[in-house]
Amino acid sequence: MDDEIAPDPRLFAFLYGMAGLVLLAWGGLVFYFYNMRKFALIPFVKVMACVAGLLAVQSFAQPRDLFAEFEAEEQAAEAAKADSIKAAEAEKKTAEEKAAAEKAEADRIAAEKAAAEKAEADRIAAEKKAAEEKAAAEKKKAEEEKQAAARKAAEEKARAEEAKRQEEAAKAQAKKDAERDAYERATMKPEDYEKLQAQRAEQARQDSIGQANAQNAAEAKRQAMEQARLQAAMDSAARADAAAAAAENKNADFNEEYARAIQAYADSARVREDLEAIARDSAAVAQMIADSIAAARADSIKAAEALAAANSSSSVSVIPSSSSMSRRDLLGPVKVSKVNGIDEMKGKYRSPRKAMFMSLVIPGSGQLYIGGSSFTNVRGGVYLALEAALWTGWYYFSVYKYDDQVSKYKKFAKNHYSIGRYESKMRDLYNQDAVNYESEFRARYLGSRESFCEGIFGKATMHGCYDKSSLYHNDVEYMNDFVKNPKSLGEEQKKIPFDNSAEVYQLLADRAMVLGWDDVSDEALATGLGLEDPSSSTVDLGTSSNMKKYRSMRGKATDYADMQAWFFGGLILNHIISAVDAAFTANAYNKTLYQEDLSWYDHLHFDSGVQFFDGFGVNVQASWGF
Repeated sequence: MDDEIAPDPRLFAFLYGMAGLVLLAWGGLVFYFYNMRKFALIPFVKVMACVAGLLAVQSFAQPRDLFAEFEAEEQAAEAAKADSIKAAEAEKKTAEEKAAAEKAEADRIAAEKAAAEKAEADRIAAEKKAAEEKAAAEKKKAEEEKQAAARKAAEEKARAEEAKRQEEAAKAQAKKDAERDAYERATMKPEDYEKLQAQRAEQARQDSIGQANAQNAAEAKRQAMEQARLQAAMDSAARADAAAAAAENKNADFNEEYARAIQAYADSARVREDLEAIARDSAAVAQMIADSIAAARADSIKAAEALAAANSSSSVSVIPSSSSMSRRDLLGPVKVSKVNGIDEMKGKYRSPRKAMFMSLVIPGSGQLYIGGSSFTNVRGGVYLALEAALWTGWYYFSVYKYDDQVSKYKKFAKNHYSIGRYESKMRDLYNQDAVNYESEFRARYLGSRESFCEGIFGKATMHGCYDKSSLYHNDVEYMNDFVKNPKSLGEEQKKIPFDNSAEVYQLLADRAMVLGWDDVSDEALATGLGLEDPSSSTVDLGTSSNMKKYRSMRGKATDYADMQAWFFGGLILNHIISAVDAAFTANAYNKTLYQEDLSWYDHLHFDSGVQFFDGFGVNVQASWGF
């Protein structure tokens, strides 16, 4: 209402004034003509004058009323405008308050999200730090264990060397003591010698006690240092584990986690000490077993030497070994058969397996490998020529001629068939009477509809081409593609490239697709299809000589494609026959290498006999041997 333009009041005054002038002019003309005819028109003139006067008065009164109305409307418009401005300001204020509330909510959510992200980042950082500390502690522990193992190995090695040195020194001292003892025994009195030996034994006992005490003190010191090192490692690892547990679980107490970790490491240390003790005991037992075995071996050696010395004077009979006996004594007489050697003048040995494999891969190659005669080489050439002829025939008929025939029938269909024509005529049949028998119509004439639409678009339901629930439903886009402006199949395929053209060209040979050919005749009517009776036979929708020609062209292409079965069958048979022939030929060729040349009479064999029963008779028989 605020944007409408109010009409000008002067326009109404002008219209009323013009109407009054027209009436006055019309009244004057009427008066003139009637006056000329001598009519008494005074009453009529008076009436007309009154009407004209009223119009003139009204022409002056109307603008005043209109101005009053326009002023009232303008005041109402201003009031409405003021109200709308207030409402707009209120809406603006409400929108600003809502925006402020949304901004505050967004700030709150962002702050909470930032706090949550920061807390998560702090937690991840704490976990990462705890993991790093734990990894560092484990690494440090591993290094310390490695160093401890190295120290232990060095100490054991040092102890072994020291034990060896002490053993050697003890042996040397024992030897020296033995020499000294022998000297003293020879030079001293018995009572003095015994007294001296007692003093030396007491001194040796005191020395061994002192040495044992020193070793025990050193071992105790070493164990104390090792225990302190292990305790420090356990404390460091326990602190790292406690920190990691506290980082993972905020409610966990660090002191409790530390005590739990210390207890776990202590248990593991006790288990390790038990295992080491078991290992030491096992080593001691193994050493004892080894010493007993060595002692038993030494005793057996001494016993064997004593037995040998005792029997050295007795005589021992010698039994001949198997190596001193001849093969004749062991195996007896051996019968050797005579085998003729290969006559190198006739040729070299040919492997039947190799010949068979060569002919199985390339027919005729095995025969050429054997050679030996012209007949064998000719057979090899025949197999090779037959292989080449079969491959050439396969390519010519099943590839070249087939592709050429496919191109011909596709070109023929592109020039004489139209999907738009087919769809238009099928829709006419459907709308005539088939709409009442949709399911029967679809079953008889549109059974391959889904495959046809998939061949065109790839997906049957695209552009509304196929609908499983109803026929020709919501297919405006499909009608725009084909039905509204029917063209030849070649132009339609240029407009919409088929997803699977082979499927489409195959379905064009179906008799239900006959209405798309350009020479279709004897077209059936919907009422003559017999759709009301499901048991009736299917009626052809029409006849087309181009369709028959197209089907014939496709049949010829199919014949070319089917010929490859014969070619491949011949190829397989040629490979098998050539391989078998090569094996037999190689076997026969090798037999000739082991035989001697004989004259013709050497092959003749004569048999004769005399018969006395049932009459006297003589029988003579000749045969040819190979």
